[in-house]
Amino acid sequence: MIAEKVIAELDAFVPADESENVGYLYEILAQLKPLAPELRTSVIPAILRLIENYPEAELGAPGPLVHELESIPGYDSFLRDSVLRQPTDLNIWMVNRILNSKISIESRSNWLQVLRSVLKHPLASKESRQTAREFLEHQNQ
Repeated sequence: MIAEKVIAELDAFVPADESENVGYLYEILAQLKPLAPELRTSVIPAILRLIENYPEAELGAPGPLVHELESIPGYDSFLRDSVLRQPTDLNIWMVNRILNSKISIESRSNWLQVLRSVLKHPLASKESRQTAREFLEHQNQ
């Protein structure tokens, strides 16, 4: 019941200015606090839809959406699909956060491939391509 309400609120959300966005998103996502992380999985697609639907919106850095996603086990496979579907600065930035953590060589290789895919993605904005390029350069150092 709680997750469904949060999903509906995220789907209805229309970004305004950054401070309003971030504050309101923290309010929406605070409703999930009583739920165990594994029970929040159903909210992941709604969070990523919001990120994909408003690629230019200021939604925090990292902000409430990233904090919530990173608190849910298994979010990374949804994130991968999101970047491959519609790259945005925020979901690309999340990939870089994963690459900055301790992960296996195989996982690192897979995430680097996701970043490389942004460079040729037909829906990636010029800014998103540049973000991916900068993160690839950073990761190669």
